[in-house]
Amino acid sequence: MSGYTGYALRFISGKYQGNEFPLKADYEVILGRGSELEIVLMEDMVSRHHAKIITGSDYVLVQDLGSTNGTFVNGERIRKIRLREGDRILIGTSILKLVPYEGELPVEEPAQQAPKMLPPPSSSPSSGALIPPALPSSTGQLGPAAPSSGSLSAMSVPTATKKLPAFGAGQSPSSPSSMGLPSAPPSLDFGPSSSSSMPASNADPFGMPASSADPFGGPLFDGPPPASSPAPSTAPPAALRTGSPTQLPKCERPELGQPLMTGTLAETPLSELIDLFANSRRNGVLVIDNGAQHGRLHLRDGRLIYAVLDDYYTIESRPSAIRILRWQEGQYALYAPFDQAIQEETNEDLNMLLQEARRSFDAIKKFHQDIPPSTQSLSIPVPLESPLKDLRPAHLEMFQLILNTGDINAVLGLSTLGDVETYQNIAFLVRQQYIYAH
Repeated sequence: MSGYTGYALRFISGKYQGNEFPLKADYEVILGRGSELEIVLMEDMVSRHHAKIITGSDYVLVQDLGSTNGTFVNGERIRKIRLREGDRILIGTSILKLVPYEGELPVEEPAQQAPKMLPPPSSSPSSGALIPPALPSSTGQLGPAAPSSGSLSAMSVPTATKKLPAFGAGQSPSSPSSMGLPSAPPSLDFGPSSSSSMPASNADPFGMPASSADPFGGPLFDGPPPASSPAPSTAPPAALRTGSPTQLPKCERPELGQPLMTGTLAETPLSELIDLFANSRRNGVLVIDNGAQHGRLHLRDGRLIYAVLDDYYTIESRPSAIRILRWQEGQYALYAPFDQAIQEETNEDLNMLLQEARRSFDAIKKFHQDIPPSTQSLSIPVPLESPLKDLRPAHLEMFQLILNTGDINAVLGLSTLGDVETYQNIAFLVRQQYIYAH
C-alpha cells in the first residue's frame, strides 16, 4: 500500500452512499461544491470549498474551511481535528466514515500519469473533476458515466440495501378527513380467539425485528424463559376469552418528496444520527423504518416538534419519539421540512429524549423475555385459575386494557403508565398466567 494511508472515506449516507475514496499519504483533498475539486458534493448545504482532508504517513486530519453550515465529527462541530478509525464526518447531508481500505488500489503508470480508479465514476465535462456516481434513479437507471480524466475518484462499492416503503398520497397528520376516527367503540367478542386488526408487525417491544439478535447477548424472545417464570404451555387453553382488538385512529402519510439523505442504522446508529442532527441544528423529517414499524420525527433547528409512530396520531409526540429512539435496526431517510401546519407542536431536546430512550431500554431489558412479541395477540384463558383478588390496581388496569384490546400496541397507546411500568405489568401478568400470548 505504498503511497497510501491504508484508510478510505466511505459514504455511509447521502447521495453517494456506498462509494469509497482511498486516501493517499502526504496528500490534501478538498471537499465542496466546486467543480474543480476531487470530491464534489453538489448540494445547497455544502460550501464551494467546504472542508479539507490532510494525510500523512500515519495520520488523517479534517479541517473546516470556514463553511457556512459547518463540518461535524461524531456530532461535534470542528475546525480541525485528527481522525480515528470509525469517526464519522457530516458535511451537508453526506456522512463519511473513516474505514480501513482493503480494496484494489490504483496502479501508478510509468509516465507519471495520475492514478486511475476502476470502475470510473461520472465526470464533470467542464473541469474533468470526478464526481462520485449518482444512486439509481426512480427508473432504476444509473446516470451516464464519462471516461476518467486523471483525478482521484471515489470507488463505487455495491451495498445491499432495502428501500423504505413508498409513501402513499395523503394529507397532513392534522387533516380531519384523514384521521379515520372510528364511528363507534369496538364491541367485545367473547368467543374463540380473533386475530388482531392492528398492522402486522415482526418487531419486539424494543422496535427490533423478532428475528434479529438481542444486543444483550441472544435472540429476542427465543429460547427458554427465565428460571423464575413458569414454563409456557405448548398447547393453547381449551378456550380463550378475548376482546375485539382495538384499532387506534390513524392519519394518512404525507407526501414528502425525494429524500435528502438515506442510510442504515447498522452503519450509523440512531444515537449518533440524533447527535449529528441535534448539534448541526438540522431541519427536516427523519423517517425510520425497521421492517415492521414506521416512525417519523419532525425536526426544526435540531429539536423535535412532532413525532408519530405507525401513523397513530392520537399518541403524544414524546412517548412516540422515545419508542422510535429505542430501535436498534432499520433504515432511515431525511426529507425536507414538512410544508403544512402541524397541530399540537412540541419543542423537545433530541438529546434529552435519546437519554430517556436509553434509560427505558436498559430498564425494559431486565424482563423482556417475559414480554410477548407484538406479532402475537393477548388473551385471557378460560377458566382463569389465577385469582383476580391478588392483583394490585396497576395490574388490574393492565388486565382490563388487555381484555378490551387484545393487542400490545394498543395497550401501550392507551395505558396511563409509562412504557417501563406498562411492560413490567404485562410481564407480571404473563408470568402469573393471567394472560396468554398466541
